[in-house]
Amino acid sequence: MEAIWQTPVAYEKFPETAERMNQYDKIVFSNTLDQVTWKNTTLINGDELEKQLRHLKQQNGRNMLVLASSDLVSALSECGLVRPFDR
Repeated sequence: MEAIWQTPVAYEKFPETAERMNQYDKIVFSNTLDQVTWKNTTLINGDELEKQLRHLKQQNGRNMLVLASSDLVSALSECGLVRPFDR
């Protein structure tokens, strides 16, 4: 996603979405990455998933949205850390 939303094309075709994607806080859960470079992005290793998510959910703030990861949603569901999206 980082490679797409930082491009001039993204800003031209989807300016509001590109701006939000680049300004919002993001969390990347990965077992393979050692670092992230996208602005406002935090990396959490898969081994720390449940502990870190429980900590984040205790903080005040907005809801989190999971994009593009059915494996992550399944893991979060097994830990009791997700619920259906409220409209």
